[in-house]
Amino acid sequence: MRSRLKDQVMQMGKMDTKEWKLYRICDIFYIKNAHSILWKDVEPDSGPYPYVTASESNNSVVTRISYDMSHAEEANTIMIGGKTLVVTFQEEPYFSNDSHNLVLKMKCDEYRNKYVQLFLVTVLQADLGRIYSWGDSISSRSIQKDKIALPSTPQNKPDFAYMETYMRNAEPTAQATLLQLMSATNVVKDPLDTSKWGIFRIGELFDIVKGSRLTKADMHEGSIRYVGASSFNNGITTYISNDEHLHPANTLTVCYNGSDIGRTFYQTDPYWATDDVNVLYPKFEMNESIALFFAPIIKCVGGLHEYDDKWKLDDMKKDVIKLPINVDGTPDFAYMESYIQKTRTIAMERISILQSL
Repeated sequence: MRSRLKDQVMQMGKMDTKEWKLYRICDIFYIKNAHSILWKDVEPDSGPYPYVTASESNNSVVTRISYDMSHAEEANTIMIGGKTLVVTFQEEPYFSNDSHNLVLKMKCDEYRNKYVQLFLVTVLQADLGRIYSWGDSISSRSIQKDKIALPSTPQNKPDFAYMETYMRNAEPTAQATLLQLMSATNVVKDPLDTSKWGIFRIGELFDIVKGSRLTKADMHEGSIRYVGASSFNNGITTYISNDEHLHPANTLTVCYNGSDIGRTFYQTDPYWATDDVNVLYPKFEMNESIALFFAPIIKCVGGLHEYDDKWKLDDMKKDVIKLPINVDGTPDFAYMESYIQKTRTIAMERISILQSL
């Protein structure tokens, strides 16, 4: 089974792009800025329509709401995060949190379907990622000159038929691969019952301090972790020798600014945190497993904050999270530790399977 699975995965990745041609994005899509529906003006879980914030998880959807439909974006379109450059396909009518976000509607109605647009999402993410970065945001004006590489017909037009066929063929293979991988460990993931969990302010559990600015001109190469507003590599963006404002190991870093607000990492070594990061010092006895239980919970709360407003330190202190509790109402750290250890064991089993493919 594993050799067949490996062949399927490898076959999905094969695509000859040498003959692809460049096309202006504005020739393929109608492009407009999205509406701006601020988080403070919506009621989470109040309706059926996605509230999209250009975050990197859950197809950028943070909740579902009811709102004035005259402010909704059209279904069956692509959205680009104007500041995050996260590209998603939105199948339903949806609401956007930021007018910097771009809505792309295909001009070719015949092939304006899920499969073609998922293909285009991947290409847009890859090609635009080489042009724009945080601090150099995309806009409805700048995208007019941008081009992407696509498969083409003999008439030198985008080959949407090929794109659709490719994605339709890839879908069942990808689904089968995922199902085989999940069933290989004979593990069924039980959803957590949070109905009896307690509510705690983050500031009750942690002392929170802001990171320190360090310019590139003042930065010196070394071996100390430099943790910034990054979603990758545990937030570590480089290594420095500057040691004036270090934070100790066994603390959490939370991105309150940038492309992934709320992203939380556990730090195992001393580090310098940038001024886009808040550092959480536990007021309780914390270890790695307990910290890893907290990380996604804090991330979910942070993801609800407006991109422009950031996640201000005072707000972070007052925001609440739900945690498992003991009979006396205190956080059940023993349960958190046990849960993460069990989850880690399952994850290691699945990694072992992937490595053996």
